[in-house]
Amino acid sequence: MAQSLNTNFLLLLMVLKYIFFSIHTSLILVCFFDIYFYPQITFLQFLSILSWYINNNNCILTQLEYYFFNETLIDFYNRLRGREVTHSFYVPKYHRYTIYSFFLIRLIYNDPHFRSALFNLYVLFF
Repeated sequence: MAQSLNTNFLLLLMVLKYIFFSIHTSLILVCFFDIYFYPQITFLQFLSILSWYINNNNCILTQLEYYFFNETLIDFYNRLRGREVTHSFYVPKYHRYTIYSFFLIRLIYNDPHFRSALFNLYVLFF
């Protein structure tokens, strides 16, 4: 009976881990690819940028994954690819700069006041 409960608990924990990994992957993909379709994604990008700034360029979701499941999405991916598992929470510079640029593009595209202010600066200096 006790072994059955332990097995069920481990199975539930594994299912929760894969659900969390799926949500994390979905958020990454949404922040990268849905900026042209849904302007609300700008808020998610802003939250990501703010959390990286507060957390010294570390991903809070990755830290939560490691805290609860002792494995991160990056570790899971590296294990599937046969690479070394590193337990890194650091967001690479090229990922951050991509989100920064998408966020800026969305601000320019979506906000007419921001767009007119940039145009005025352009006219003033060029």
